[in-house]
Amino acid sequence: GTQGWDTSNLTVNVDVKLENGQTTTFTDKIIPSPSNNSGDESSAPLNMSLAAGGEDTVGKYAKRLFVGFSGSDARPMTVTGIKVSEGNGLTTSYTEEQLQGMGFNVNLTAGKGFYAYLPSQVGTQGWDTSNLTVNVDVKLENGQTTTFTDKIIPSPSNNSGDESSAPLNMSLAAGGEDTVGKYAKRLFVGFSGSDARPMTVTGIKVSEGNGLTTSYTEEQLQGMGFNVNLTASKGFYAYLPSQVGTQGWDTSNLTVNVDVKLENGQTTTFTDKIIPSPSNNSGDESSAPLNMSLAAGGEDTVGKYAKRLFVGFSGSDARPMTVTGIKVSEGNGLTTSYTEEQLQGMGFNVNLTAGKGFYAY
Repeated sequence: GTQGWDTSNLTVNVDVKLENGQTTTFTDKIIPSPSNNSGDESSAPLNMSLAAGGEDTVGKYAKRLFVGFSGSDARPMTVTGIKVSEGNGLTTSYTEEQLQGMGFNVNLTAGKGFYAYLPSQVGTQGWDTSNLTVNVDVKLENGQTTTFTDKIIPSPSNNSGDESSAPLNMSLAAGGEDTVGKYAKRLFVGFSGSDARPMTVTGIKVSEGNGLTTSYTEEQLQGMGFNVNLTASKGFYAYLPSQVGTQGWDTSNLTVNVDVKLENGQTTTFTDKIIPSPSNNSGDESSAPLNMSLAAGGEDTVGKYAKRLFVGFSGSDARPMTVTGIKVSEGNGLTTSYTEEQLQGMGFNVNLTAGKGFYAY
C-alpha cells in the first residue's frame, strides 16, 4: 500500500550479539541521490551511474575500453548512443543501431545494466586514456533523455613518452581475514589491474605492527601454489597464513610490499598499508570492536522510492555472532523493525560464522 521505501533520509540499524554477550549496533544512512527529493517521480532523475576504464593497457594506450552503466532504477530505458573523446582529440561515436549490431543489449529493465568492451580503432596504438571522456545517452519510455559522463582518472602511465617502460597500470590491496581485534589468521594480498604486459611477482614482504617482518621469495610463493607469472588482465591473489605459534598477523600497523618484474627487466615495488580498524589497538581482544561493516541501498527505484531495500552486513571478524534485530527509519518518519525471530521466519540466516555475512532484500 506504499510507493516504496522512502530513501530521501533513510537510516538502517543492525543489532549484533557475540557469544560472550557483547552487543553492537551498526548504522548506515543512504546517501541521497539526485532523485531523492523529486516532486514528479515519473520524470525524476535516473538512479544510475557510469564507469569507464581502459583494459589491456601499455602506458596510456588501451586495447579495449570498458563501459559499465548500472544502478537501481526500475524504469525501462534504452541506451541510444555512446561517444568516446580521447586524449589525442579523436572522437568515436556509436549509435543505438551500431551497438545492437555489435551484440550489446541496449534495452534495459529493472536491475539490468549495460556492459561493453569497445575495441580500439584498427591501425592505432589503442585508446588514448590520458584525457579520455565517455558519454552515454539514455532514453526512458516517456521520452525523458539523460546523458551520463565519466572521465578516466589519469594513471601514472598516462603521459609516459616511452610506453615500453611506462609505469605499470596495476594496484595492490591487502587486508586481514578471520580477525579477532587486531590479529588476523590470514592475510589477503590482491595485485591486479589493466596492464597488458607479462610480468612476474618476484617477492612479497610483510611488515607487522609488532615489528616482525616476513618475506616470501618467488620460489617460495610458487611452492605455496601461487601463480607468479601474470599475463594481460591476470592478477595475483593470495591468502597468507599467520605464523605458527602466534596470535595472528598484527594488523595495527601492517604494510605489504610486492615486487614485480617485466620481461624487459623493469622492476617495480607496490606498497599497501592496512587502514587500522577500531579493533586494532584493543587490549582485550575477546571484547574488541567487531571488524564488520554495514551497507544499505534502495533497489528497483523510481525517484526516492525503492521497492526493495538491500541490507549487507559483512567483514573479516572470526568470532561467531547473531543478528538480533534490524530497524529501518524512512525519510517520511515511518519506522519498521524486524526481530531475530522475524528475520529467521523470512528465511535469513542470522547466525554468522567466520567469513560469513548477512545479506537481505
